[in-house]
Amino acid sequence: MDARPLISVIIPVYNTPLPYLDRCVHSVFVQTYAEKEIILIDDGSKPALKHKLQELKEQDKRIQLIQQTNQGVVAARKKGIEAAKGTYLFFLDADDYLHPFFFTQLVKKALQTKSEVVVSNHIRVFAKREKKRGKNTFDTLSPETYIKLLIETRDFSIWGKLFHRSLFEKTLDMPAELKIGEDLYLLLQLLFYAKSIAATDLAGYYYLIQGTSVMHTYTAEKALNNLLAAQYISQLLEAHAFDPEYIAAVNLIFLKGSFLSGKLKNPRHPLIQRIYKNYFSIARSNRFIGKAATFYLILFKKHLNLSPLTGYLLNKLSQRKV
Repeated sequence: MDARPLISVIIPVYNTPLPYLDRCVHSVFVQTYAEKEIILIDDGSKPALKHKLQELKEQDKRIQLIQQTNQGVVAARKKGIEAAKGTYLFFLDADDYLHPFFFTQLVKKALQTKSEVVVSNHIRVFAKREKKRGKNTFDTLSPETYIKLLIETRDFSIWGKLFHRSLFEKTLDMPAELKIGEDLYLLLQLLFYAKSIAATDLAGYYYLIQGTSVMHTYTAEKALNNLLAAQYISQLLEAHAFDPEYIAAVNLIFLKGSFLSGKLKNPRHPLIQRIYKNYFSIARSNRFIGKAATFYLILFKKHLNLSPLTGYLLNKLSQRKV
């Protein structure tokens, strides 16, 4: 393995405000780790941003600029992965930014542990405050153990993690129709191919929280996209014979997202029925999942009118000692 391996930083860009983009790219330039390239994928942005991206490319030979019509983040990441030359790949959102020592710490950990994936903590940046998310207390973990941990902590992001390029030489499914949960779906595939996951406790990724972002808007389409994510991800976990209790937890998380995102025209949607049929009975015997299930089943009983099954499960859950 190279002593100073190249990192390919993949940044999809779609109409990102110019000050955020400037801050993002600058945070990569000032990294104490010098061996890096930046791949900017313009996903059909407005002319002013296209001009800015071209300026950035001309300023530094380490920048690749790829332009495409608007196809979404999944297609943009595919283009970035195909263009990457680095030993390691790193995904960065265009409105986020990095601690100057971040890459140095990630590569050091990867080389020390010979792990294909290195994960970290991050800082959530709100309008008037910052908040550190999580604390890594492990050195290395097996993929299965780490996947359980990320489901428990809801750390479903692809960004902020360092991946060895060999993982991307495997067969990967990146469906363009997946608008929610696409990070987790790709992340799980990469983790299943890895032999070891390492961690650094440095909170080196600054994640910007914007109330007007897509993640914080609510529509019926988004509700259905949550259900589609549940289907893709649970089927992937099932194919690897993963722990059913954790598959149920993932389904509950996305079903919650569907409920909170907007009312469905058809509350008896087949994907909701699949989740109920395959996973909700597991909530009766699992404490971690059971608490969440109790709350959401009450909501679903009221708003989705699935009373026969929810009534049965609620009665069973009410008998459990927490």
